[in-house]
Amino acid sequence: MTTPHLFSSDRYVDTHGLDAYQAHAGQEFEVSKLVTGTPSDVFDAWIRHVWLAGGDQVHQGAGRGYVGSVRRVPLGVEEEILSAGLPEEERAGDQDVRLKIPSICYRVYKSGPFPLQSHLAMVRFIDAFDPEVASRETRKTPTTLVLWTVKTEMSSTCTWLHCGGLVRLIFRMALMTFLGSLAKKQHASLLDGHF
Repeated sequence: MTTPHLFSSDRYVDTHGLDAYQAHAGQEFEVSKLVTGTPSDVFDAWIRHVWLAGGDQVHQGAGRGYVGSVRRVPLGVEEEILSAGLPEEERAGDQDVRLKIPSICYRVYKSGPFPLQSHLAMVRFIDAFDPEVASRETRKTPTTLVLWTVKTEMSSTCTWLHCGGLVRLIFRMALMTFLGSLAKKQHASLLDGHF
């Protein structure tokens, strides 16, 4: 489970999205991965490589966070971005911006073959670069912790059949695959000099 200080709403750019996520019922699971890049870089890469490349756009979203975007992924599952806390660009001498947590909150709009009553997710992009512990070689390489949490409620049929654990395992494996791919693409971008 995530540490309590990550849930302090004053750390989040999108406090309403955080409040909605925290108020949502359901069993929670999380996956996380350290990804090369600033929270701003990784936020944009997640939109590009995970959200846009991971499905067909049913409805375009608005702005940098693609709020309102609906995508269709395999098996007829449709997901919608409900809100986004956009990364704030760091200005000289403004360390508070590094403490702010950009995020994306989305829901499963149509569950396809999965026996879901509800599915709400929050993806957080947390600045993980610590210059105090970075070695000389890595001092200039920013790092972001991508923390992807999901709350699911299973349908009554799924509860009766005790299949909720299997469904969550399938989702967890998919999210881990997406994060692994994102990390590889970001690392390759760094090596290619696109940072």
